[in-house]
Amino acid sequence: TAAVVMREPIRVRAGWHVLWRDGSKHPSPNSGRPEAAMAGSLGIQLGGINFYQGVPDDRPLLGLGGRQPDSCDIRAASRIMIGVGAVGVTLAAGIVCLV
Repeated sequence: TAAVVMREPIRVRAGWHVLWRDGSKHPSPNSGRPEAAMAGSLGIQLGGINFYQGVPDDRPLLGLGGRQPDSCDIRAASRIMIGVGAVGVTLAAGIVCLV
């Protein structure tokens, strides 16, 4: 996974750091860790006030206090997700073949 992630202009160490530091701050255990890792890797800040059906919801900030995400981050984040997914599928297929 790290090899895939390192192909992008991201900060791998920052991703791990933010994952461990901020991942548990999010109210959802399933989305907090991936969001924190992505925020750290891309050098962006996620969280803050979100609106759900018009109701504001103040969430903890995830990231190293970096910039707000922009359209350039969509492509980098998509490549990271596809690469990590491909590694996961490959590992799962390898395990199935061994069993």
